[in-house]
Amino acid sequence: MPSANANFPALAFFLSPTNPVQVFRTGGYTGNGVLIGFGQFGDVKYSLRTNSTEIFALIDPDANLLKNQFADAIFPCAMYRFQVRNTNFPATSGDVIQVSPLMENLAYQLSGVPGQTTNTTIHDPFVAATILTTVGTTATPVTLLLWLKDTQPQISGASYRYVLVRFKANREIDQLAPSNEVEVP
Repeated sequence: MPSANANFPALAFFLSPTNPVQVFRTGGYTGNGVLIGFGQFGDVKYSLRTNSTEIFALIDPDANLLKNQFADAIFPCAMYRFQVRNTNFPATSGDVIQVSPLMENLAYQLSGVPGQTTNTTIHDPFVAATILTTVGTTATPVTLLLWLKDTQPQISGASYRYVLVRFKANREIDQLAPSNEVEVP
């Protein structure tokens, strides 16, 4: 098994439609997620919906996946988690469970009028998107953040750590990227 390394920053946070922090506010998903990509765009319109995210511009979400120092994307990867002790749960099992499928690319659609692609819709059920806007003097840049969802039930008050497992082309384990600890409210 390869050792853990910091080539990919596995940043985990609690995401929800009502999160007071804009960068962690989703269109419909509530639960933990680990950052797998981001990209900044100009002054574009967007819509965070329950099952998809629409950006009214031509983008390639796969091109915005995190890359390591060798320019390798985080995909293909799968996500695992384990519960860590906290004041609410002073004893834990230590079990590690898989909380995402093997991810090889994102499900998205390009659409628009014939001959001109104008919109990008992210349909991937395993990825949550959040948007961060930065108000400027001439334009409002939009930063799209992509989060791999924890698809398994989470316990309120519990703390978890995640491990993104990146695979080589032959599907052998290449890298382990451990996350920070995140508590579910």
